[in-house]
Amino acid sequence: MIDLQNQYSWYSGSREGHYYIRNKDGKVLGHVWMYPNHSFLVNSKIYEDVFPLTDRNEKYIGHYCNVEYAKLSVERYWMMQSRTLLEDE
Repeated sequence: MIDLQNQYSWYSGSREGHYYIRNKDGKVLGHVWMYPNHSFLVNSKIYEDVFPLTDRNEKYIGHYCNVEYAKLSVERYWMMQSRTLLEDE
């Protein structure tokens, strides 16, 4: 069983931005942010874990009414991905 709680964490860069980080190498896998001057609309996107990184690797997940729902969308995306990939242990 994969322990996702110790595998990923959130880093809060500011009030407007939160980053979903893979703990073992520090790679940013997701981003949640609020546009300046907006108090309601929160956006979320993921960065595909491929090399080389291009603008095509950014995938918008959606718009949410608060930061917690937006963070949950990023966490759920990577939780689903972890179920479909094989890991070497």
